[in-house]
Amino acid sequence: MRILVLCVVMLSVCLPGYAGTDLVLATAPFPPFRIVHADGRVEGSDADIVREVFALAGYRVTYAVYPLARATELLVRGGVAGFVSVTRSPERERYCHFSQPVNFVKDVFFKRKDRVIVWHTLEDLSSCVVGHSGYNYAQVFLDAIHRRVFRRVEVVRAENPEPLQFRKLLAGRMDVFICEINVGLWFLRNHSQEFSGIDLIPSPVGPVRSFHVAFSRRWPGAEELVARFDRALATWKQTSRQREIFSRYGMVSW
Repeated sequence: MRILVLCVVMLSVCLPGYAGTDLVLATAPFPPFRIVHADGRVEGSDADIVREVFALAGYRVTYAVYPLARATELLVRGGVAGFVSVTRSPERERYCHFSQPVNFVKDVFFKRKDRVIVWHTLEDLSSCVVGHSGYNYAQVFLDAIHRRVFRRVEVVRAENPEPLQFRKLLAGRMDVFICEINVGLWFLRNHSQEFSGIDLIPSPVGPVRSFHVAFSRRWPGAEELVARFDRALATWKQTSRQREIFSRYGMVSW
């Protein structure tokens, strides 16, 4: 805690003109990275990290919760400063600047416990119905969809698609569902009675990828905002807060 207080003092001296500046960032539910409570409070590993890092840089962050499609529209036209948090992609590079990584994600397949499903290459799942939520997955998975490797693909697009996908698994409407491992495990822990019949296949689908704050290229001063955030992030990572936050939300780190 003393280290964190010292960091705040140091950055307040370095950035005297920005102390107490309010900043609104868009986000969307994706627990445990971003948890949106019924009363509107936003917590979660990435939400907490970004809030603390920006506090070091002299900003007070408020989160505005949007469906992902609406948040993307706002980023494209500069209607919001940034979004917490996303993976990088060539498409997003066209309208966003990206911070240094604030977290990392790993996709795996989830299945019913009573099913024996083992895979080494995605072609091993050619007889399977595979579910996904329309996210920016690893390229190897997107390529497999494009090549029609799987028997069928089930897509669920919703504000909180994971519970819907897990229910489809339990109902036998799909064989496996690709999901970020911490997200899937969060739902298994927090809805343990409903989803007790589901487990994961530990083999990763593609490489571990990084999560970033995406800043709209059309936001005034966006590049300087990214630079200030990155400097504060480097300082923040010297504290114990990342480990404490991951522990609070029961997250596996890479």
